[in-house]
This record gives sequence, structure tokens and C-alpha cells, in this order.
Amino acid sequence: MKIISTAAFAAASLTAAGANVQAGSIDMTTLKPSYLAPSGEYLPGVSPHYTQSATQNELTIIGKPNEGNSGGTSNNTPPGSLFLPGDFTVSVTMKTGQYAGGVIDASFGSGGNFAGGGTGAGVVWANFGNNSVSADTPYLPISGYTATFTLTRSGDTFSVYASTSGAYQRLLTLVGPDVTGTVDNIQLTGIGVPNVDEAETTTLSNFYAINSASEDLSGLTGGTPDAPIMLPATPISSVSGSIGGDSPASEFYSFYWSGGVFATSVSVADASVLDSPPTYLYELCDGPTCGDVIQQTLADADNDWASTLSGDLAAGYYTVGIIDQTPADDPNFTITFAEPLSQVASVPEPTTWAMMLIGFAGLGYSGYWRARPIKA
Repeated sequence: MKIISTAAFAAASLTAAGANVQAGSIDMTTLKPSYLAPSGEYLPGVSPHYTQSATQNELTIIGKPNEGNSGGTSNNTPPGSLFLPGDFTVSVTMKTGQYAGGVIDASFGSGGNFAGGGTGAGVVWANFGNNSVSADTPYLPISGYTATFTLTRSGDTFSVYASTSGAYQRLLTLVGPDVTGTVDNIQLTGIGVPNVDEAETTTLSNFYAINSASEDLSGLTGGTPDAPIMLPATPISSVSGSIGGDSPASEFYSFYWSGGVFATSVSVADASVLDSPPTYLYELCDGPTCGDVIQQTLADADNDWASTLSGDLAAGYYTVGIIDQTPADDPNFTITFAEPLSQVASVPEPTTWAMMLIGFAGLGYSGYWRARPIKA
């Protein structure tokens, strides 16, 4: 593959196609813990069957061995901390250990939406008043898997997507006036199978909300080369934010490419006004992390801090990112894709190829979560 760096392409592709949208990372340390008691009530605090720890972007829930912990521990955003009145995207990455799983719950007034993942194949639930729908998820390994769930609303349409080792799969879509309420609560839950000899661990990380369905994302903080942020399932034309501080600062994002000619450019628009002209390394990597760099180029004073990577790529996961090689004051950057990323695979509905659930771990949870009370 040949690296190109044409000023014409960079100038054209870096022109915003619409208003940018704000993305906010949810601070895990501010989540309000509660748990489902045997009485069916949500009680404040941590379930006695779990221990948990939280950093700013990661929440870990550990179930004790041989305990009846299938009720789980819920971690709610504090009232008023999140309010999404219109189109939105919510995304979270979930990593599990033995027999553990997790659930995202986005509540709409008196109704709610549930996106779940558990042992083997799983089930996704959505409840609105007396209406209920469910769909099987793709097969997931019993333990040690990583999945990213995306919940989106565009007008009257609400969709749930999941991605494990391939493109995002659309798990569930609801259309109608029941999905038009505002979102004022996001809930994360860790669940585990009771009466097993090993502790079960669920880690929820990289949890963020985007308050628009625009293809141009603003303020979506990236990750490191080894732990990039996975872009959500919605089509994406550009990602912008700021980069700087202690060297080497980085902003890396992973995504799924459906195959064919790919081109992406980066621009650090206000780098020229910094006291010490910085140098940025722009990289394209094969895979969901940047362990295998397939292209890289510099964005510096020689090219007005704008550079481009391109090539004919096979379908699969890739990672793109920028590294600030010199300490600098948070200049703004924009990563633009010549063709918007469309990360949802054209495959049969998951119900046609989902694999069988493992006895209790699947069917038991299915009945439990469907019967779960809806939180306002």
C-alpha cells in the first residue's frame, strides 16, 4: 500500500460536513451503586455478593465464588448527571471472566431499553410500557470475551448493536412513538452465575454518550495504541478533539472497515501558533489495537500539520490514531475519513444464526431480565 499526502485531498476531506456533536465520557467514579435485593427492590450500596472498584473510565464488578449472585449489582448515573433530549448514541465496552456478563439499561420516562450480554449466546430485551421485544445475540465465548454495545436513537427509531470479533451486528430495532422520551438515566449492571468455584469478573469500560446522530463527532476522547476507543455503530465521517500535555499524548480509535479503497487524513489546525512547533505521528494499524502498524506518516511544519494515509484494505478491524511526540498545549485535531465508516455488517438477522444458550446461564437470565422491573 502506498502512502499519499496530497494537500488537495486533505483540504477537501477536512471540511466539516455539518455541525459537530459533543461526546461525553461517563465518569465511573460518580456512578451511584445499587443492587437488586431478593425482595425485588433496588437498594443503595453494593450487593453483598459482589466487590467492585471504579476508575474514571472503568468499572469492575467481581462476584464471589459459590454465591447466589445472579441478581447482580447495578451502578446508576446520579440523577441529573445525564440528560439526552434528542438523537443520541451510547456506547460501552464489556469484558467478562468466567460465566459473567453485563447489561446496559437506558431508561425513557416510564419505559426502558435493555441491551444484555451473558454466557454463550445472549438475549437483548427492550420494554416500553406493556410492549416487549427480544432478540438473540451472536454467539459469544463463555469467558474472556470483549464486546462493545451501542444503543442509538434517531427520531422514533431505537436500535441496539453489538460487536465482538467482527462488524457491529444489529440486534434489535424498535420504531414508534414509545421511543421518543428523553433519556435521563443510564445504568450498568454486572451479573454472574451462582454456585461456581471461580470468581466471576465483569469490567465495563470506555462508556460514553454522544448527544446527536451526526456523522461528525466532537470531543470523543481516544485511547492509547494498545487500548483504543472503539467507534460506535453509527456512520462516522470525522472525529475531532484536542491532544497535548505530557509526551507522548495519543488519541487512537478502532473501527470496522467493510473492504475496498480506504483513505483518512489528520489535521492539527492550531499547531502553527504554538511556541514550539510540534510533530505528530499519524498511524493506521491492522486490528482492533495498534500492535501491527501498516502505515504511518508525520504531520508537522513541513506539511502544515496535515497528512493522509490510504490504501486498498481487506474487510476487518483497523485502528487509526495520532501521537503527539512533543509536549504541547492541547491543540485541536480532526481525523477525517474520505468515505464515512459504515460499521454494521450486511448479514442475516442474529436470530437465524445465534447458537444455543448454555442451560441455566442463558435461559435463566433470559427469564430473569425480562421479568425485571422497569426503572423510571
